[in-house]
Amino acid sequence: MRALVWVVVAAAVAWGGYWFVGARALETGAQAWFQAQTDAGLVAERSDLSVSGFPNRFDMTVTDLRLEDPGTGYGWTAPFVQVLSLSYRPWHIIAAFANAQQVRTPWQDFEVASDKLDAIASGVEQPCPPMELVLDQPRLWARGLAVLCASEVPVALNLLVEQLGQVLRALDVALDQRPYVPHVTLARHAEAAVAPTACAPVRWSVQGFALVASTGLQDPRYRVIRHYR
Repeated sequence: MRALVWVVVAAAVAWGGYWFVGARALETGAQAWFQAQTDAGLVAERSDLSVSGFPNRFDMTVTDLRLEDPGTGYGWTAPFVQVLSLSYRPWHIIAAFANAQQVRTPWQDFEVASDKLDAIASGVEQPCPPMELVLDQPRLWARGLAVLCASEVPVALNLLVEQLGQVLRALDVALDQRPYVPHVTLARHAEAAVAPTACAPVRWSVQGFALVASTGLQDPRYRVIRHYR
């Protein structure tokens, strides 16, 4: 048992060392790129450059970015730019941009708006390990929402939720502060219903997940953006 503990500790230390070395290399490489642009006579400025995401991600954020070529009059400024990747898949890179960016040309300056949904759809591309979710707890929530919940949430599902949360926080997406409760909605406006004390368990074999957007309509209530497996 003691040997197993030491193996786990050694693995954690090694992984932590890998992350810090990788994060330092990413930050040093980015700083060197900015210096190279300055040495070439271009304007390459930022107020901050940082790498976060320990232990599963390398998330680099460049704040108050300004790139400009004085010789041609072209330039680009943005409140922030993010380069996101999983620490165990660093070659899979996702770029996230602020909603509004400014582009300068010799003739005029204009604003470019970006769709954060595209960045979210790419950023939440995570591997989903196969798992079984057992729904066995009938509940009646506020406003007459009848649901079927799980008495026990698989560890793999909680880990996936945490990884997705890290991505969304890096993209400056506000998250629900309530605890995550996986469930299936059975009925709405069921205020007069009485939830049964028990039910036959429903075993759900989970093979993937999906990104959906609320439409604000009665039908369809949600729109599937992308499936992930």
